[in-house]
Amino acid sequence: MRRRIAYMAAAVALCAALIWAMTQMIHHRAPPQAATAAAGASSRPATINLPADGSSLPAEFAILQTHNAFAPGTAQGHGRSGGPEATLIFKGVVQAGADFTAFIENQAAKQVTQAMVGDAVARGRIKSIDLDAIVYEVGGDSRRIEVGQNLNGEVVAPPATQPSPSAPPPDVQAPAGPPDGAGPPNGNPPRSPKRRGGM
Repeated sequence: MRRRIAYMAAAVALCAALIWAMTQMIHHRAPPQAATAAAGASSRPATINLPADGSSLPAEFAILQTHNAFAPGTAQGHGRSGGPEATLIFKGVVQAGADFTAFIENQAAKQVTQAMVGDAVARGRIKSIDLDAIVYEVGGDSRRIEVGQNLNGEVVAPPATQPSPSAPPPDVQAPAGPPDGAGPPNGNPPRSPKRRGGM
């Protein structure tokens, strides 16, 4: 019982800390509408200033264009863009016994290929594979490539997905009950009779 109370107290403390952190983040950053109203500006809608370089993210999120939030490490190899390595993305590794197999997606051909140590890929070869990364060697230069990076060492954003054309529209619903005449007349399941007495 004491252990259960301790777990509940810890959970409540964690929730309180998360709520406090979220309120701090909200209060330290005034929404554009509030800042405009406080400054007494005209009734124009608030706008978000995008960087002049043509990227689609606000300045505070620009780091997401070069770093993958879900893959460890940082993007490497700026300036090596292009070539066949740019379209080959390292997707992951499978270990079978002592052997590692890397999965590399060719985004241009929309195909995933398997590669092992020593296999030729694009203009180089796979020098080593572990569960977190591969080492790709081209022209005597070795590069550590992590999941989500192309063979140039650059983080690649996943392609935008389109909804499946075969999916039914969201407003279509399946029938709620059994076919006509198969269920009770009021739609409620039948109740079992209640027993009375000492049987």
